[in-house]
Amino acid sequence: MRLEGSQVVVEEVEVTGAAGAGIEIRGADRSTLRYCYVHHNAGSGIAVAGDAAPRLLANLITGNGSRPGAPAPGVEVRDAAVPLLAGNRIEGNGGPGVSLPAPERVDEVWRWNTFGAAPREQAVRVAGGPSGAAASAPRRAIAGNAMISGSGASGVSGVRGAGAPRTAAVAAAPRPPRRHG
Repeated sequence: MRLEGSQVVVEEVEVTGAAGAGIEIRGADRSTLRYCYVHHNAGSGIAVAGDAAPRLLANLITGNGSRPGAPAPGVEVRDAAVPLLAGNRIEGNGGPGVSLPAPERVDEVWRWNTFGAAPREQAVRVAGGPSGAAASAPRRAIAGNAMISGSGASGVSGVRGAGAPRTAAVAAAPRPPRRHG
């Protein structure tokens, strides 16, 4: 799935089996992903780049980036991207749970998300740096129990905030567990 320069809400979608990142968010994107199940993609579960500032809320991100010789994180943040990550369960990915371009947000990401049994140093890392370093527009929705699966082709590409909502449903997907307490 690719979101670029849009402002949409993607809810309760399962993304699995991509040859690269399961979800790519880039450009000046301001979308919201919540209650999604992003798993077993060859690259990062979610890659956020450019000037994107999406909200990633209450997602289950697991089993991504396990390509031999090329481990990837559950969430990879690059460039000047500043996603809000809150209430996500990020565990069992090939690389760290979250990879950040700079250390300023390590504490925030660590506190606002869960990482299974992974220690902080493995859960949130700064790319190319020390591990665990401290330091109202209209919306359109893509919602429902949908699954996007396959060999790397984008299930939803170039979704824009204008016009009718676009959906991509392949099969029913289980709702990821919500964080309680």
